[in-house]
Amino acid sequence: MGKLIAPLLERIPKWALVTLAATVIAAAVFAIGFAVGGHRAEPASASGSPASTSIGGLDLQQYCVSYGYDHVEGQSCQAAVDLGKACDWQYKQSGLHLTFSMNDPYSGMCFTPDQNAKGGIRDMLGYCRVTFPTSNEVRPAVVDRMTWVCQAPIDMQIACIWQYQSPKMEARKEGGTWICVK
Repeated sequence: MGKLIAPLLERIPKWALVTLAATVIAAAVFAIGFAVGGHRAEPASASGSPASTSIGGLDLQQYCVSYGYDHVEGQSCQAAVDLGKACDWQYKQSGLHLTFSMNDPYSGMCFTPDQNAKGGIRDMLGYCRVTFPTSNEVRPAVVDRMTWVCQAPIDMQIACIWQYQSPKMEARKEGGTWICVK
């Protein structure tokens, strides 16, 4: 049985396991609290004191870098695609380079060092998935008209949990800025 489960666990991204563990722990704490106290907790007292405490902001740049991306763009982690490496991956060779035939990001052609054409990159999504295997939602995109990137949306809840190393974190947007509360 362990031989069947171990390969499956290796394919599940670390952030998903952290989320699952946090959910299981939260459910267990809730069940124990309900069984012992027989009632649910109230979100705030009658005096109006807050039910949660702001812990701090998010360092999304560091979060993205920790997963191998170059930078943050909006609410996504991004990394520029090395088109030579994408060609190498596509054609299972090394030393290839990509040249655009016109001012169109889809016109790229992979060439060998001695200028023999191999073809274009047909599976940029596959390249992004191989390059960023822990990002389930990674997708290729064209930015600045001719630059390919691999990008993945940021789950602010997971980013809070990652940054403050606590499964009890919640992400909130206040005044245009994301903060983490406990």
